[in-house]
Amino acid sequence: MSRLTIVLLLFLAFPTLNTTNAQPWTNLLPAEKIKTSELTLFDYQKAFNDYWTPKKVVNGFYINNGEKVKAGGWKQFKRWEWYWETRVNPTTGEFPSTSAFEQLRLIKSSNDNRSISGQWSSMGPSTSSGGYAGIGRLNCITFHPTDNNTMYVGSAAGGVWKTTDGGSNWVAQANEIEAIGISDIVVQATSGDDIVFIATGDRDHSDTYSVGILKSTDGGSTWTNTGLTYTAGQ
Repeated sequence: MSRLTIVLLLFLAFPTLNTTNAQPWTNLLPAEKIKTSELTLFDYQKAFNDYWTPKKVVNGFYINNGEKVKAGGWKQFKRWEWYWETRVNPTTGEFPSTSAFEQLRLIKSSNDNRSISGQWSSMGPSTSSGGYAGIGRLNCITFHPTDNNTMYVGSAAGGVWKTTDGGSNWVAQANEIEAIGISDIVVQATSGDDIVFIATGDRDHSDTYSVGILKSTDGGSTWTNTGLTYTAGQ
């Protein structure tokens, strides 16, 4: 239970703007909107620019007393800003109010009755000529509490993967969730299928954003929301 508590506390601190909440410029955000959860992209931009513009930041660095200093959180915010600029209300800067996870479920359910004919096969490429191009990045690995051959791994943007043969073969466990990042996994063994919790989002580089904590009661085959769920704009 203590491990699950750590996961919950971690992701309480990782909403949409998850890598910049502790930055000093956030003190310039309008307090009344923070209380009512009505902050817009324009509010974030104004606070950020009011803080950093006087420092004349260039590519994430500024000059202080003749020394080049890193502007902590500057590049992360710029990535976040770029992501949201085309997704908010262009007039008000308001974020979408729907749950990204639930919206995806609605889209998929509306397409369930579509008939798609034809046989498909991969045209490649399926290999890399050198180095580790395309190998991806893993954020976490969780071992089954009683079965040494079963492990779960969470990737930065590729979801959850599971092995039941000690790592020889891996199966994706969250294909119904598009481009989901995973930062922690908790497995609770039962007499039947495992109960699995995943903390979504990429905590290291904000490559993907969090939709909250999801739960599976069938060993990772299907997932449902929990009490900690983020809307698209949180």
